[in-house]
Amino acid sequence: MIQFGAKLKLARLEQGLSQAQLGALCSVSQPTVASWERHTHAPRRITVVKIASALGLTPTYFTADGPPDALPLEGPRLMQVPLLDWPSRYAALSASLVRRYLPIGTTAQRPIALPLEDIRMNALGPLGSIVIIDIAQGHVEDGQIALLAQPGGKPMLRRIVGRGAHFETAPLRGPAASEEIGAHTIRGRAVMVISEL
Repeated sequence: MIQFGAKLKLARLEQGLSQAQLGALCSVSQPTVASWERHTHAPRRITVVKIASALGLTPTYFTADGPPDALPLEGPRLMQVPLLDWPSRYAALSASLVRRYLPIGTTAQRPIALPLEDIRMNALGPLGSIVIIDIAQGHVEDGQIALLAQPGGKPMLRRIVGRGAHFETAPLRGPAASEEIGAHTIRGRAVMVISEL
């Protein structure tokens, strides 16, 4: 995925604007625009809306290749992880609105946050808990929770079992229901569940 800074620079140059001119349109300084383009500093979501408006774009221009990147705050471990609405199809993650960013310490390469909405997975935490998923991790070992895309594209969380050949539900009560992976595609690995924010 092209980083925010590279997309910003490309869009700015296409409009024939200098960094100082774009900064003036967004009520920030030229060095701030330069730091965005170097990807050393990321603007807040409301500022991204201002930037997009100044460039005649929609904010989704900056996230069209996939879900928004997590934004580093300080050091490599503290991330601003985007909390998204649960999509009806995996491909819809790229267009999901960011509810807010969650400051989370993680070693995940490309984390996103989704609400736990499936009663069949409530052993992970109460419904409404936040599941942090590393969508850069396609390999999931037995016992770990995967984000799967069903053949029709609908995403779901399931525990991987049977040496990666099966997945199962994780209900708080009752037996787990198991199925073969088959045509399901692993799209990420759950790395954390947050029950309360």
